[in-house]
Amino acid sequence: GKLKRGWDSSSRRQTEVGVRMSEQQDGPVALESLTLQDLMEIKKQMEEEIQKFRSSLMQLESAARRFMNSKESLIPLNKRNDGKEVLLPLTTSLYVTGNLCEVNSVMVDVGTGYYIEKPIGEAANYLNRQIAMVRQNIDNLEKTIQQKEEQRNQVMSVIQMKVNAAGMQARPPSQK
Repeated sequence: GKLKRGWDSSSRRQTEVGVRMSEQQDGPVALESLTLQDLMEIKKQMEEEIQKFRSSLMQLESAARRFMNSKESLIPLNKRNDGKEVLLPLTTSLYVTGNLCEVNSVMVDVGTGYYIEKPIGEAANYLNRQIAMVRQNIDNLEKTIQQKEEQRNQVMSVIQMKVNAAGMQARPPSQK
């Protein structure tokens, strides 16, 4: 890849690292051939990427818990409990009393502020599908995180090898 003229040397270096990383995806580039500075930049980028993936993973796990809680809240909805007094959550810590009525259907949040009235069985099926989809995404993301961590560890190994080699070269000949 070419560098644009007029960029300072730090921008030019970052662009060179970016080019090398994209070349690595097209064809393997031996990590040992990169400079220590380039390796440190790659390691930093990989750690940032891993952190973003972990944040996404936490959000997915939270979504899965919400879907499971919603599914569990369908259990007491049956004809026997029609008219029964219950506590309704307004927030995670604030509840109000209410009475169950028409327990044969529920309003289901289908995203972006849209709600659809569904029979309880269909709502449970919808939640099961949502839970399965989120769990599949969690599994895929965990695999991606593991791969990225392995790649980062490889980069760290090469960094350590280069640091050790530089330390050996810096010693006087009598200490080698």
